[in-house]
Amino acid sequence: ARSGDASALPLLVRAMEDPNLRLTLRASAAAAIGKEFGPRAAAAVPALVRLLSADHPLLQIAAAEALSAIRDRGAVGSLARLLSAPARVVRVTAVGALINLRIVRLEGDVGTLFEKAKQEYVVALENWPNVPEFRVNLGNYHLLHSRSDAAAAEYQVALQLNPEIPE
Repeated sequence: ARSGDASALPLLVRAMEDPNLRLTLRASAAAAIGKEFGPRAAAAVPALVRLLSADHPLLQIAAAEALSAIRDRGAVGSLARLLSAPARVVRVTAVGALINLRIVRLEGDVGTLFEKAKQEYVVALENWPNVPEFRVNLGNYHLLHSRSDAAAAEYQVALQLNPEIPE
């Protein structure tokens, strides 16, 4: 997978879906799909969407992050269902994935959940002020919500924390 070999993708999907494997191995397989293949992993989207319904937050988080990296907007509804998850980390990860998919607003009851979870997302990022990637995420959040000055300030801080952060 690290070399980008497409033949690894079906193996990762099988590992991710195998309930006989350790939880951490399954989550790692899901994470690798997003990290190593990104948009080239569109074939894995149905399996990742199924994994969002898993009974463990670690699997839900890995699937949400992978879907975010794949950038499949067809997964928005499935990601939105995580906004009512009992674990805050799952809700915050779902918001991050939706933000990465450029979703600003959702309608109806899920929209109310989204607004509440977005507040949790911002607080979670602000609680780690020395993590440059979190500052970038906060900048992206502000930019998506048409607050370009706040976004620019966050990007500046991220660059001060790590001048080599990828653009």
